[in-house]
Amino acid sequence: RPFHSVADHLYIEEVKLLRPDVKLPCPRTVSRDINTIHTEASKNVKVYFSKHVGSVHLIIDGWLAPFAYSYLGIVIVWYDRGKIWCSTLEFIRWRDHHTGEYLARVTVDCLERFGLEKK
Repeated sequence: RPFHSVADHLYIEEVKLLRPDVKLPCPRTVSRDINTIHTEASKNVKVYFSKHVGSVHLIIDGWLAPFAYSYLGIVIVWYDRGKIWCSTLEFIRWRDHHTGEYLARVTVDCLERFGLEKK
């Protein structure tokens, strides 16, 4: 649904006011492009951490919404080149019951996708 914001008539009106000549993409194009960027960037993250010596720490937070979707955010923290770094690794939509077993499974799946399961 967030990709449909580019088709919202008020958004289109605002964009046309600022740049009358702009051609907005359709929601499907926005979705496809974001998925492509995520897929390609994920490869770079995996390569970076395959060369990283040291541990990676996780911050895991869940957002539970009774009348909407619920999400799990996985943030990583690591030390490199004299600095502490922090970045969102994944933002996962809950698709099953909110149990410890499910939380562990999706967390491990995420870490394996990025080659971080041994860090």
